[in-house]
Amino acid sequence: MDRFPRNLAVAGVLLATALLPSCGGSSSGTSGTASSGPFEVLSSTLAEGDVWALNRPIDLVFNHPVDPDSISFSSIILKPVSQAILSQPVTGSFSILDGFDGKVVRFTPACPTNEALSNGGFVPGGFEYTLTLPSSSTGNGLSVLRDDQNRPLSIGLTRNFTTPPIGEPLFIDSVLGPPRLVNRQAGDFPTGLNLFSDQDGAFVVRFDQPIDSSAANLNTDRVYFLYSEPDGVTFPITNKLPGEWLVIDNCNLAGALLRFEAAGVLPPGRNLRIQVSPLFSDLSGETNSTIQTYRDSFGDPDDYTLPTLNEYYGDATNWTNTITYDTITEQFETPLKIDLNADLPLPQMDLGRGFAQASFDYPGDINVSTDDDLFVATGTTLVLNTDGENLFNDSNGRPFTIVDGVLNLNDLTIALGGTLKAEGSNPLVIYATGTVDVQGTLDASGDHALSPVALNQPQIPEPGANGQCGGGDGGTGSLLTDAATLRGQSGFGAFGVPGGGGQGGEGGYQQDKDVLNGNGTANTQFLIAGGGAGGGFAEDTNESILWSKWSGEENLFVLINGVLTQVDDAGPDARVADRHTALDPFTFAEMQGAEPGRRGSSWNSSNTMTHESPNFANASAVYGMEDNTRDTDVDDNNQDYDPSWTGGANPPFSYANPTAGPDPGLAGPSAFNVGGTEDDFWGRRVNPDGTTTVGELSAFLAGSGGGAGGDLQILNRQIIGFDMMGLPIYAPLNDSWPDPGFPAGLTRAYYKGAPGGGGGGQMLVFAVGPIVIGDQATLKVNGGNGAGGEAVFEGDQQVSGSGGGSGGHLVLHTSAQLDLSAIDLGLGAGATINQIKNRNNANEVVQALGGRRGWSMSWMPSSGFITGDGRTNDGNSDFMAGRGGAGANGVIQVHVPNPLEDIIFHPNLDPAIQADITIPGVTQYADNDNLEEVMRAFCVPAPKVLVPVYATGSQVQSKWIDTGLALKRNPVGAGSGEFLDYADGSYAFGGVAANGRVNKAGEDITPLPPVATSTTDLTVSAFSAVIDNATARFGGNSFFLTNPGLLVGFDLLPAALGLPDESFEIVDASYSSSLDRLTLTTLSTDGDMSALANLAGATWQVRPKFFRLEFNGSKDSFPLDGFVLIEFQGDDESAPGSNEPSGGAGLTAWTTDLTDLDGKRFVRYRITTEMSESGTAYALGDPRPILRYFRLPFAW
Repeated sequence: MDRFPRNLAVAGVLLATALLPSCGGSSSGTSGTASSGPFEVLSSTLAEGDVWALNRPIDLVFNHPVDPDSISFSSIILKPVSQAILSQPVTGSFSILDGFDGKVVRFTPACPTNEALSNGGFVPGGFEYTLTLPSSSTGNGLSVLRDDQNRPLSIGLTRNFTTPPIGEPLFIDSVLGPPRLVNRQAGDFPTGLNLFSDQDGAFVVRFDQPIDSSAANLNTDRVYFLYSEPDGVTFPITNKLPGEWLVIDNCNLAGALLRFEAAGVLPPGRNLRIQVSPLFSDLSGETNSTIQTYRDSFGDPDDYTLPTLNEYYGDATNWTNTITYDTITEQFETPLKIDLNADLPLPQMDLGRGFAQASFDYPGDINVSTDDDLFVATGTTLVLNTDGENLFNDSNGRPFTIVDGVLNLNDLTIALGGTLKAEGSNPLVIYATGTVDVQGTLDASGDHALSPVALNQPQIPEPGANGQCGGGDGGTGSLLTDAATLRGQSGFGAFGVPGGGGQGGEGGYQQDKDVLNGNGTANTQFLIAGGGAGGGFAEDTNESILWSKWSGEENLFVLINGVLTQVDDAGPDARVADRHTALDPFTFAEMQGAEPGRRGSSWNSSNTMTHESPNFANASAVYGMEDNTRDTDVDDNNQDYDPSWTGGANPPFSYANPTAGPDPGLAGPSAFNVGGTEDDFWGRRVNPDGTTTVGELSAFLAGSGGGAGGDLQILNRQIIGFDMMGLPIYAPLNDSWPDPGFPAGLTRAYYKGAPGGGGGGQMLVFAVGPIVIGDQATLKVNGGNGAGGEAVFEGDQQVSGSGGGSGGHLVLHTSAQLDLSAIDLGLGAGATINQIKNRNNANEVVQALGGRRGWSMSWMPSSGFITGDGRTNDGNSDFMAGRGGAGANGVIQVHVPNPLEDIIFHPNLDPAIQADITIPGVTQYADNDNLEEVMRAFCVPAPKVLVPVYATGSQVQSKWIDTGLALKRNPVGAGSGEFLDYADGSYAFGGVAANGRVNKAGEDITPLPPVATSTTDLTVSAFSAVIDNATARFGGNSFFLTNPGLLVGFDLLPAALGLPDESFEIVDASYSSSLDRLTLTTLSTDGDMSALANLAGATWQVRPKFFRLEFNGSKDSFPLDGFVLIEFQGDDESAPGSNEPSGGAGLTAWTTDLTDLDGKRFVRYRITTEMSESGTAYALGDPRPILRYFRLPFAW
């Protein structure tokens, strides 16, 4: 395989070789003019299997001159073969090389210009390409090369090649030695000062060869312009010109062409000097030994002098002590200057070519009838199937259709005592164009697991509980039908991912000697297998184990002596009060996220005269089915099965062997990365400091299922002989397992583990109107509980427990309010914040709990086996052997426009809550850290309060705007040596009140006073106007004539008093000082001014305007009930020469007072459009206002 050459000299040799006639080709070669005979390709610089550099041309040699009109990507086919890049066509250009009689065609691949070098003609990374020249026998006639006599190519060519792998040289180095500057040419440098109103800041720089264009090399630390001090000869290294480098062409073997785009205003009259660091390298890594710069013929630095203001403006003004003006303009032509990742507390405005529009990206059907109100009456349970298309009637008999779990409606009302429950494999998604009012139950929870029902039948599996609405199913208990099940099946992940839930517990086997008694009872301490684990989702403190409100079917009821008896209480299952202080559920690692199960029995494992003893038949620790060993690291006989942990460094259960004996199932994996929980959600969250955190999830999820508990098999130990005293000799227990006659044979008894609980579902409620939740309501996506396995005697002697399913994903999203005002938490007036945050007072109406731990040996006949806290009728406490693990919490998200205003609390609670969540001076967002703690009183787990996807309010924010070196002029002699004024008395931003809101009357934006007006000297035509005697007409505002670009965006009103609505936006302006004439061009879409040409004596005006708002087709208009808020932020340079905002010491708060920005080199703006401040005036489908441009003037 031929590697590409390191320099052009080698490439030239290959080209010369390619030009030799090939065997069987025409003898005419490339010399002479003869073109008789068939038209053939002779050779190519590209050989089969070559690795081809990204910038290396491909030369094709023919025996006849080529017709240039026949050359195209159809007649010379270059295309990718590798699957990964099929969508990236080869790009580049074709040419006929001079000096070869028109017989050599060159393809030059397009030059990559991005950091990954992936946007050029070829993509690096070892990708395969093919070159094909169709011939007259293979082409279609239109896509075949032809010679100058119109003969088609008779013999074609095919070559396969690859691009260089990443990490190897990607380009050919066309010139030996380091890169050197090529002297600038006329027009390479700007002639102006790059004002925002007259942008001209591009510097073209050339090098003698292609350079390393990576950001690590092409940056302003290695190639930069310095501007001089006022003396013109001093160039401190901190005087770096701000801007960025762009690659124009780096594939031309003759050299590299770069462009430096200066940021902001250039310093008038200063000298500029380019410097190239010795670290700057070419493609092969070669560098210079000294700093390079342009040199004149004498070897001195060839600096470039920027124009003075007199030269730039063409006047004789003494600019040394005179302020001048400029205007920053955003016309939204591209999003390049918009911060698409800004920390916004509201949705971003919609951006288009030439506008930013208030957004309202409601994802549901906006054409729902206002009569489509779904009602669930008291005492009614309405079950929705989320699979397929299903028709149903509500309690009023009104028909609805739910399609794949998606339900569009107007209002949803669930009365107290009514239930709307969703079941199926798809999420439940409710789109409500009106109000959602839940006084009853809205349920998308996973199903609870059931204890085995096919008793004493190991050949019949016990199906895992169903997850609902996308939640994963629980693992099936005793899955195998023709052999012992080594480990309970793991639960399923969200949307049915196999093995994505909690792991099943390992099965165990035990001997029948010293275990099963003749009266049918058992020594249960020897009969515990591994517990299944809880399904995973969230990583925070497991709320299931702390929940004290388990009720009804969520408790354990078993038959004891024929009587249905409650074995466990309402919780909490975690025993915290009598434990070591380290067992803090909020910090203890094992209580975060999903729980693992617990290991099986190791009772009497320290007794050596047990299973392996030929003369003793004493029972001992259970063997694990997977590893065929028992746990001898710890003996439960020495500590009991649910030990208290009141001291010491390690909890007692941690001494168990991690592989021997029946191992527990491992906790189900979290949906999130290991670490903090601050980003465990979908969407964006506003932090108390105003920054935003983007959640880890790329889509909404659902819960996962719990793992099944392990099975327990009891085997006969076979008598293999008798000793001298006639006593039986027993074979080791291992010899009886696996039982070849399963399920009979040597199996004395077989007890199945329980299946796992189902994962909670995904339930999304998107409302345009308010979401109202009553004090007896329940909205839940809980995981299904685990269960106890088959009992060895009574129903409360389970051999293992299964894992609970995790909670699901519940989203409450409204563009109005979340109304919790009916929930007073039982607290009277004057409730304190500590009372509100006290969990004992909570009323958790919104739930995403994980399923409860499955039970193991809830009661053991022999005393002394469970010490703990005396709850012998339990079986799922913290360290209970064989118990299942609790499912992890799900995720609850609340999306409202402004949490300070749009979460409504009970009047008894609201004062304390508002004091706790309000940040001084901030009105657009809350202290969400504190708010989420408050919301734990209403939700379990605590929800994430997030930015809405849609709202009547939306925002757009600019990136930092660098005004460049304008502040270096200092015409006012500021002591700091720098001057920049955004609130100049003569020319400054206007049209807003002190609070930043745009001034308007009704729907009409209030205009600003004119800067020029008269009844004479105006001549208008269709889209242009001329103002004569302009100096007199503009009076004290003559700076508009000095820089007419400041007038762009202003309005011309040819008849301001008689026809005040006839205004025309100025899009271009020029001034002739010799004629004292100002020429204006107006926006064509504002209309033709011809009809206004003959209004003699009419009062005309030039009216300033800094933003253009349109609503419902009207210019300078905004919704009646809405407002526009404009805010600013400023910053200083982080350090001299850094050309970056500080982000700290010099940063101002967001402000509506432009004097706060005095002297700030960096500025940015944020615009908020609120279409309905009352929250009721906007209706789906209403027109949304548009912002066409935004302008910010400054004095410098």
